[in-house]
Amino acid sequence: MIISSVLAQKIIYTCLIFLYIFNVDLFYINSSALVCVVAFLLLIFRCGYFNDEMIGRKDRVIFILLLLLVMYEYLMISVGSTEPIVLPKSLKFLIYFIGGWFVYKIKPNEMRSIEFIYAIINVHIVQMIIVLISFDSSYVNDSLNQYRGSATNIFLESGGLKGFALSTDQAFGIASSFALIIVFCGVHIKNNFIKLLSLIAFSPSFILVGRVVILGYFVYSLFNIKKSIYFALFVFGLFYLSGNLANEFEANKNIKYGAEIFSAIFNDVNDSGSLKDLSEQIFSNNIKLNDLMFGTGNWGNDAQYAAEVDVGYYRMLYFGGLLYLILGIALVFLMSNGNMQVLLLTIILNIKGWVFFSSSPVGFTMIMYYYATRK
Repeated sequence: MIISSVLAQKIIYTCLIFLYIFNVDLFYINSSALVCVVAFLLLIFRCGYFNDEMIGRKDRVIFILLLLLVMYEYLMISVGSTEPIVLPKSLKFLIYFIGGWFVYKIKPNEMRSIEFIYAIINVHIVQMIIVLISFDSSYVNDSLNQYRGSATNIFLESGGLKGFALSTDQAFGIASSFALIIVFCGVHIKNNFIKLLSLIAFSPSFILVGRVVILGYFVYSLFNIKKSIYFALFVFGLFYLSGNLANEFEANKNIKYGAEIFSAIFNDVNDSGSLKDLSEQIFSNNIKLNDLMFGTGNWGNDAQYAAEVDVGYYRMLYFGGLLYLILGIALVFLMSNGNMQVLLLTIILNIKGWVFFSSSPVGFTMIMYYYATRK
């Protein structure tokens, strides 16, 4: 009975992590915010109070750094063209960072730190299964649409299986979180056989959820060349087949969308719209050096990026200049807890889109990982 009770607690807690990371629309209520509130109330009920000993030294440093980012963003907004009513990105992240602390603190006493990391990995496995089932069953997909909010099937219109994800964020944020999971598997799963199975199990996710997941395998291989050589051959073969899939499945835009990047790798970069757009934006004429140095206080919106450029570093520099970028890198460095693979992958991912202190699955995954690995 005790064992089953402990197991039930861990399963319920894992469900809370899923709702926190993927921000499901629960009848027009933000599940990430809801979980933070529930965790706060449970923590009050369990402890009855908070004290300084419950808050780590690094937690305070990150809190102060985020406060600096919030004040700096308000300063840039006041002198820029962004409307003052816009909530600063760092303020939203700060709120979820504090909420993530509540979520971590209510974890079952029997759950070790490594089990917490496994829970983070497991919720991504569940999300990948949901994508597969929704892709195969229109009934399941239609039933889950009510929990996807305004993001409902937004990516299915242009192609991309991440449109089947059970989340209100079906864009770059969810794809980047899966890339992080690849590194988590490689670093924290000690049993080589289980590690291999986990990495193979996630290998289809580059098509299912996002093509940037390949970067997770790339970074892991950089730090584990000897151990990953056979796995790299397997993944290379899988990617090569995926390149052929892009040609064979012209009628299925979802599969074609996921596989086209590998067709580009083995054929022509112009075969991939994403790679072509990214290369054009990096060398965009809309960006001026003076704007990148000191910022403009403008970050645009989801429909129209500032200066029509969706490159993470350009967007950060264009908004807040070099100081803003330095503060962002410092934050990511602290939150990686000395894991160079996580740090390097996050820095690389930010080339494609805004990943630093992002209020999306990748940001929430980083928050949970920080609390799970901090000492």
